[in-house]
Formats: sequence, C-alpha cells, structure tokens
Amino acid sequence: MKGDVDLAMADLTEALRLGLGEYRGLICKGYGYLYKGDPDAAIGYFDQSINLDLKSPEGFIARGAAHASKKEYDSAIKDYTEAIQRNSKDALALINRGNAHLMMKDYDHAIADFDTVIRIDPTRRIAYTARASAFIGKSDLKRANADIDEAKRLQKSGH
Repeated sequence: MKGDVDLAMADLTEALRLGLGEYRGLICKGYGYLYKGDPDAAIGYFDQSINLDLKSPEGFIARGAAHASKKEYDSAIKDYTEAIQRNSKDALALINRGNAHLMMKDYDHAIADFDTVIRIDPTRRIAYTARASAFIGKSDLKRANADIDEAKRLQKSGH
C-alpha cells in the first residue's frame, strides 16, 4: 500500500519459500510483476496459482489481465471465460472479458457481457460506461447516451 513494490515482492518471495499462503502469494507476486511491467513473469506465477487451485476463478482472471496487458485479447478472453465457468456471477471476469471483446471491436459480445454484469448488479457504473463505448462502436448513440446518463445518475446517488 506504500508503493514499495520491490519490498513487497521480497516479502512475498520469503513467504513462498516458507510455504505460507502459497496460492495467494503466487497471485500477489504475479500482480507485482504485472505492476512492474513484466507480464510474462506474471503469467508464470498465475499459471502456478491455477495449477494449485483449478476451481478458483481468481488465477484465471489474473492471467487474463496479464494477457490483456500484452494485447493478447484472444488468450485473455479464454482465461476470463474459464473464470466465468467457475463463477458465472463474477462481475470482474465479465467486465474484463467485455473489455477484451471491446478492444477487438466485437461489440455484440462486449454488450452481452456488460448486460450480464448489469443484471447481476445494476449499480455497477463501469458496466454502463463500458457498454456505452460498445454502443458508440456500433454507432448506436441513443443507447450510448442512455448508458452514460445512467452512469451519471448512479454516480450522483453515491454508487
């Protein structure tokens, strides 16, 4: 939280050496590498975490984020889909997959993911703003403006 990523990474390395919090430690260390701009190293740690717990969506979401940072959107979508198969109501996986579809200009799939997020939690502003971007990509400005207005309304109401 203090922004000293190198110190945090050293602590995580020691915790992993001692066998403490292995799954969580691997994910945290992977995010440390992702933060430092080394997505390939991050993917290695996320792979290890997935191998430890194939049932958890978290490792797949993390690895998807690393792939997305490398603009490997097909791989990111596969990982987010794996996460969603493990928890169909995981809003983060759905939003991230929708954003990956958006980056690929696959607006219909992006909208479908954002629609699902909004059904799960209609107060998620980010789903409305992201869906607005997809509607803009489809030149549907009326629906884009409606989503932007809803996001503004949610912001004003404290969401």
